[in-house]
Amino acid sequence: MLIVTGCGGHADRPLLGYVEGEYVRIAAPFAGQLQQLSVRRGGEVAVGAPVFALERDNEVAARRQAEQQLQSALARLDNLKTGKRPSEVQAVAEQLRQAMAARELAAANLRRQEQLQASGFVSAAAIDDARTQLRRDEAQVASLQGQVATTKLPAPAGR
Repeated sequence: MLIVTGCGGHADRPLLGYVEGEYVRIAAPFAGQLQQLSVRRGGEVAVGAPVFALERDNEVAARRQAEQQLQSALARLDNLKTGKRPSEVQAVAEQLRQAMAARELAAANLRRQEQLQASGFVSAAAIDDARTQLRRDEAQVASLQGQVATTKLPAPAGR
């Protein structure tokens, strides 16, 4: 009999001892108006289950602002990838043509001044002025040629 009672079901017998628990205080990481409370005092909460919900107006507005900033940044990126607009490229090309015409005029002027100096009608200072003007116009042409090439390129990655 002793053996039979020792092997019997233990499910009906109460367990002896005590249980320790820890208090957990739950709070929101930021202030806000309480919109929903999902548990009652002393109730059980499953892991990952929502306990409460705060108003979301500020978060929704912040998310909308972040999305708009992202769209703006993507539009700027697309703009930077394409280079200058065709009208801007054309304007720089026109400036280059003007500079080339000025260079041709300066070169012709220098040739005339040199011929006049050979005849004794022009001083060396006039020749120096004509040479300086030609060099200045050549530098302007070179600068604008670089600008024309640059306007057709996309913006550099660091900009």
